[in-house]
Amino acid sequence: MFKRNDLPQRELFKISKEELMEDIGAITNNQSGAYKHFDYKLHKDPDAPANKLYWCLDQKPPQEYRFSQLEEFLTGTNNLEVVSETLVHRIEELEQIKNDITEAVEDVKQKAARQK
Repeated sequence: MFKRNDLPQRELFKISKEELMEDIGAITNNQSGAYKHFDYKLHKDPDAPANKLYWCLDQKPPQEYRFSQLEEFLTGTNNLEVVSETLVHRIEELEQIKNDITEAVEDVKQKAARQK
């Protein structure tokens, strides 16, 4: 009855509102040294109070790969008319070869019948 959701679930934002406001306030009050103090790349501890905001921002949302091949498909459809014409031409060539082989088989049969 209900379709199952197949999109990846996002992780919860693991920082409280108070900690978020504190981190934003510290950054806005001290813009010159904010990035030195809150450098999350130097301190990879997600539980450090000064790093929680940047640690949460570093976690990226899930990637959507469903349409990653769409552009390749669309560029392939641009030359469908050329491919279609080539295939029609090849079919005509195959029919001509088939007719030539049929005629050659009939000639061989007639020559074999004459030799008997």
